[in-house]
Amino acid sequence: MSILAGSNSKTWAGAIFVVSVAAVLYFLTAARDIVVGDSPELITAAATLGVAHEPGYPLFTMLGHLFSCLSVGSIPFRVNLLSVICHGATVGVIYLTANRLTRSHLAALIAALLLAVNPTFWSWSLAAPVSA
Repeated sequence: MSILAGSNSKTWAGAIFVVSVAAVLYFLTAARDIVVGDSPELITAAATLGVAHEPGYPLFTMLGHLFSCLSVGSIPFRVNLLSVICHGATVGVIYLTANRLTRSHLAALIAALLLAVNPTFWSWSLAAPVSA
């Protein structure tokens, strides 16, 4: 049975809740400027539609360029929002997966929120990383 089948509003409400909590948390703590590492190169490539170092990260560059066109904050912050959105969506997918595997909304909620506040996962959500 597909996860999209049926009308289990509790499941979707839970997913929307964890995505919202994670996205707000990551948005409030996202890097407002460039950070060390490959982030400056990736942000520059995204903003100018240039090519980053090998392998070039074409999907990140194109999506990052779309985010750089937003009218919120500085260009680095706009591109960093791509990481915020992707990590928030990942938390939602974890909720849906855990809910399907355990058939428990509480277990899925705990699993998703534990991932959301995991220090390593959280730190990668704050800036445009190479793994984006």
